[in-house]
Amino acid sequence: MISVDKLTSCYEVGTILRVYESSERSEQYTIYEGRLKAFLDSPPAIILSKAYKVIYDISPITGSEKIIGKVPVGTVFIQLKHVRKIEEVEE
Repeated sequence: MISVDKLTSCYEVGTILRVYESSERSEQYTIYEGRLKAFLDSPPAIILSKAYKVIYDISPITGSEKIIGKVPVGTVFIQLKHVRKIEEVEE
């Protein structure tokens, strides 16, 4: 699992992040993109404010992913144990 200490040294509050979330048994991802609001120690979690759920399409031929839309969802609370990947998004 990603540690809160490591994340706080990498990302500042206000940074726009894309967070890939999935359950332990799933290969499917839910992608959220939003402005970092806070990191919580207990339970270890990330809060994104004004977040969007990113809708993407995977090419059956190449396997490449293409973002095809974003659905506004407001504030999102994501437990670190469900985070698979984090990317910083350029404004």
